[in-house]
Amino acid sequence: MAWRDHLAIHPACEKLPAMTPDALHDLSNDIRVHGLQEKVKLIRHGVSYAVLDGRSRLDALEMIAPIQVFDGNTPNRRFFEVIDLEGRDPQTFVISMNLHRRHLTAEQRRDLVADMLKAQPELSDRTIASTTRVSDKTVGAVRRRLEAGAEIPHQQSRKGKDGVTQTHARWPRVRTTKLGRPAQGRKRPNH
Repeated sequence: MAWRDHLAIHPACEKLPAMTPDALHDLSNDIRVHGLQEKVKLIRHGVSYAVLDGRSRLDALEMIAPIQVFDGNTPNRRFFEVIDLEGRDPQTFVISMNLHRRHLTAEQRRDLVADMLKAQPELSDRTIASTTRVSDKTVGAVRRRLEAGAEIPHQQSRKGKDGVTQTHARWPRVRTTKLGRPAQGRKRPNH
């Protein structure tokens, strides 16, 4: 039986794009030569387990040989690590685990920013930027687009990385041109 017959995939894990077949084949060859470098992260999902990070590693392992998912009633420690997020957001964990290992396009990073904003719109732009490894300006642009489309609510306060919530009556808005660039003040002619 395949690993997918035993384990669910956590929705946060599904947010990242799947590896291409060529990349999966390369990963399988690397695991065959160097072994599994990073265990698959599981999280308890009710009475069962769900893959939070590592579905591609499991697929690559199965390209080599079938894997034993459970050792008795517990996940096989050779391949899996069960983690407890202790109140942390699963999506933030998945993004943090994968951004340094993956080569994501700018559009895929913007999609991750949008997903984080939808899940936690109260976080500051800088907090989301540090997690997703984009600029806070990018996060702000995605936030404005989502707020304009009513996909996320306008936030009167935002929580920073330090946990401090700052409240503002109105976040400063930057006037922009049709191309989305900051508008320059008009100069008066000298007469």
